[in-house]
Amino acid sequence: MTGLHLHGLNTRTGGFQTREPSEVEAFAREWGLIPTAFVTLNTVDEVRTFTEDVSKSGKWNGIPIEGFVVRTQIANSSDAPRSAEEVLNLDGEQASGGRKRRDGRDAPPYPPGSSFFFKVKFDEPYMMYRDWREITKAILGAKSGSEPRISKAKLNRPETRLYKQWVEREIKQNRRAFDGYTNNHGIIATRERFLKWCEEGGSVDVVKTLEGKPNMAREGGDRKFDKTIIVPIAIPGCGVCYHYLSWKM
Repeated sequence: MTGLHLHGLNTRTGGFQTREPSEVEAFAREWGLIPTAFVTLNTVDEVRTFTEDVSKSGKWNGIPIEGFVVRTQIANSSDAPRSAEEVLNLDGEQASGGRKRRDGRDAPPYPPGSSFFFKVKFDEPYMMYRDWREITKAILGAKSGSEPRISKAKLNRPETRLYKQWVEREIKQNRRAFDGYTNNHGIIATRERFLKWCEEGGSVDVVKTLEGKPNMAREGGDRKFDKTIIVPIAIPGCGVCYHYLSWKM
């Protein structure tokens, strides 16, 4: 435990409204909480450029990072509902104030000025890290004398094959070091021990494999980028484990 990290302050209103990151940071410092790092950008292009640059190294401010929460606001629009109450009346009928509304599918589901969050999440190296976690749990859960059930697809990367060999040896030598792992305790510490072992020359092969790949991207990472699908994966404001990116519109 490093302390309590403060990610946001929300106004107690029906509509979703959250304080500016600078206010959140000041509140955290005043009350002895750990502030969440953030950077403010002004356009969609700036957000895209920034996140693409970070994804290449896998780090921001020297810290490995999985992605960002982008905090922005619903822009003023003739199609946007004027209030939280009007959000409930988006069926194309006459809205309050005599304003004719179009079908609700054409309008943002929040009134102008409402806070809105979405995530930019990097696939790598965290997809690989997830494989390491599941492999470790499979090894720990296997019955004595039997082989753990591990999908061959998870072992496509040479880094992951090496991790499997390393963690099997570590579990045999000191299983107590993995107490609580199946309950998601010590996952990051185990990963960092392996990465340190690699950096210290634990395997010449893995050093060659990772050379020039700071984010351990999977082979084939240079494939042509085709399409992007953005879908909501949580209610606004519920994210708890990402750095924040403030995007002004």
